[in-house]
Amino acid sequence: MATHFGRIREHQDIVRIKDSDRKFIYELEEDSRKPLTALAKKLHVSKDTAHYTLNKLLKSNVIEHLGPVVDLTRLGYQTFHVFFVVHDIEGKRENEFMDYLANHPNTKALMEYSDRWGLEWTVIAKDILDFDKITSRTATLFSDIIIEKSKLEVIKGFKSTTLASRKAYFEKESTLYVPDNYDRAILACLNNDGRMSSYEISEKIGMSPNNVRYRLKNLVRSNVIRHFTTTVNLNSLGYHLYTIGVLIKSLDEKQEAKLREYLFHQRFITRAVKVLGYWDLLITIVSDTIRNYHKTIKDLESEFSDIVINYEALTAYREKTFKYVPEIAIADVELNK
Repeated sequence: MATHFGRIREHQDIVRIKDSDRKFIYELEEDSRKPLTALAKKLHVSKDTAHYTLNKLLKSNVIEHLGPVVDLTRLGYQTFHVFFVVHDIEGKRENEFMDYLANHPNTKALMEYSDRWGLEWTVIAKDILDFDKITSRTATLFSDIIIEKSKLEVIKGFKSTTLASRKAYFEKESTLYVPDNYDRAILACLNNDGRMSSYEISEKIGMSPNNVRYRLKNLVRSNVIRHFTTTVNLNSLGYHLYTIGVLIKSLDEKQEAKLREYLFHQRFITRAVKVLGYWDLLITIVSDTIRNYHKTIKDLESEFSDIVINYEALTAYREKTFKYVPEIAIADVELNK
């Protein structure tokens, strides 16, 4: 599997990069499998320059990972968020707790905040009963340090992108897709390296390159793979991440459509989901300045003053792990080679 990585680091200096490097990142954010020849042509540079730029951004950890954005509902999984208030004077048990969550096969992300809600665990499960089983076991194992927890179920997505950039993606309604072991093996390969060639994948899973390409096209066409993107070390580019939990009075179809359209066009809002639980909306803001963060929050509050009751803002301190595809979704793949 791909090694754990996060979008927010505890200690990270800003990396000074050229405007051409930023354009390169934006191109990869929209399609990280784009061939180097196509990238070079789009950016008006040589193929060698494109290759050098990619390697430079990877080695400097500006780009953390290249991989597929997968619609996990197509694989039969729902997404949940659990926020924790933890108290551990010595810190040893809290570190054990974070390591446990980061290495859990159902984990999609683990974020640490500088606020009362100190941890956010994003986890996938087959259904609410599966989720309850996972969280109950976790709460039992670490009952000595967990003071409070709040559980949210994602009902639907309004927006998802990886960076405050030029393009965002509407979350689409999904129907169940049942992949076979070869599909899962392909996803596992791409989860390790989103630019892995069909030939390299074919060698790993014992299938012809043509069949790999055919299956890959089907995974994209069926929207199992939404698109290929890059995960950026946000701190290295001077960005900070905030999570906003929003309480609302009501949200009819007309208001929801308006909200969806509004969120889609807000540059610094990178993710927005409707949830069931303590809050009604969960919004991620990635901003390069306090001013842009403040303006994004206040504009949202003003635009929807008729339905917004209150909100709570959390400032991200460190992301312990972030996974495009949690291990459980592609685990135990056995192929008949």
